[in-house]
Amino acid sequence: MTTVAAARGALLLRAAFDRAGFLAVWIALYSAAAVVVAARLLDRPLDARAVATAFLLTMSVYLLDRVKPADRYDDPADAAAHPARHAFVRRHRHALRVAVVVLALAAAGVGWLVHPLAPLGVVVAHAGMLAYGTGARRPRPKDRLVLKNLIVGAGLAAMALGLVTAWPPIVANLGADVAVGGMLALIVFADAMLCDLDDAAADAAYGTRTVPNVADVATTWRAAMLVHAVAAAILVAAGLTGLIGRRVALVFAATTVLTTVGLRLARPGAVRDWADVRLTASVALAWAWIEWMPVDFGGD
Repeated sequence: MTTVAAARGALLLRAAFDRAGFLAVWIALYSAAAVVVAARLLDRPLDARAVATAFLLTMSVYLLDRVKPADRYDDPADAAAHPARHAFVRRHRHALRVAVVVLALAAAGVGWLVHPLAPLGVVVAHAGMLAYGTGARRPRPKDRLVLKNLIVGAGLAAMALGLVTAWPPIVANLGADVAVGGMLALIVFADAMLCDLDDAAADAAYGTRTVPNVADVATTWRAAMLVHAVAAAILVAAGLTGLIGRRVALVFAATTVLTTVGLRLARPGAVRDWADVRLTASVALAWAWIEWMPVDFGGD
């Protein structure tokens, strides 16, 4: 009986994990974690409003991409790549479209408390997502090799950096901003490549070129891990040269590498949601390391 109950509990947990993925919860947490990382690395106050804005905005934008503004924009590639998610989204499409609007308005409202121009950023993000992946005309930006991942990486890094440095404004440490922004863009770029692993067959069938369907699974993992290593190296260099705090830079560089290697060794059947969870786990691990396991790296 205990074994049956445990198995049932595991199934329920898996279903809940998948459902959260359908609703873009994991990628929203990923964006929130990016804001936390940027704040800690740049030694900025951690503003809960900025974290909340990132979460709400990302959830709204990704739900928009999945549910589309109208049924006529439904993408058959989504159904082929993620049949369970697509069926869930289609079944609840009217409620999810309302959720997109509510989340966007909430992001604009909370974001305005961070900076008066934040609502404009909310509009730009939604318009950008529509241009990125909606419409019958191909190739869309979403269909272009590497460009699709670069857009996601640059967009999320810009959002995180903008929310962290918006108020009070900072212009004195441009080198640190560039280092942290570049590091975040590379990490997101690599994670986006890993997310494409789940879609490789459907993407190939519908004309979307990605690293997994142009190369193979092993090459994609090697490329993503190399990019993560470069991002970690940027952090190490920025920390050792004094651009950013040495301790937090070295710790986050270490947790970036550790969680990436851990994900590779775990070999999950579906990578996307776990890749989204990876950054959140890396931030949590780094935070715990810094707060509860102080280590002297020879400088602050």
